[in-house]
Amino acid sequence: MSLHWLHVAAAWALTVLLFGGMALAAALRHRAAKRRLAALEQGR
Repeated sequence: MSLHWLHVAAAWALTVLLFGGMALAAALRHRAAKRRLAALEQGR
């Protein structure tokens, strides 16, 4: 494997990790918002 393909593989891995982290953060925010909305609806 040449050095070029090592850099390409590293770039793809970083991209996957970045977007995976963003998706996880969005899922956690969605879960927190759902709990907050349920608490507000209960207080009506």
